[in-house]
Amino acid sequence: MSKQLDEVLKTYAYDPRQKTQLRLADEKNLDISKMKDPRFNWEQMREISLAMEYGLNPDTLCDPEISAESMEKIRYSLMDQQSIFEDAKEEIKKKFFNHYYNGICFCCKCRLFNEQRHN
Repeated sequence: MSKQLDEVLKTYAYDPRQKTQLRLADEKNLDISKMKDPRFNWEQMREISLAMEYGLNPDTLCDPEISAESMEKIRYSLMDQQSIFEDAKEEIKKKFFNHYYNGICFCCKCRLFNEQRHN
């Protein structure tokens, strides 16, 4: 964990999914200051992170009032404007579904663990 991430996590209260997005961005050496606002939900943080991952300027996305779905559309538009090709978009979709699937698996494991503990 970088010093910047450590400071951000000490300063703000985040839910576990927000913390995960911040950690993932930090591991990729992305500028987490763009997504540290706790008013962003984890999906919005993911969109900002994805924009940075593909070399886009995320400033147009950095408004908690913009929904994650709208951020995604804006990001795709930025990708088109900057000639980032379709295969990059498909890679992003695959990453999203992998993260989503892993999140569901984690939740199921936690639930099973809790059920086993209480039985």
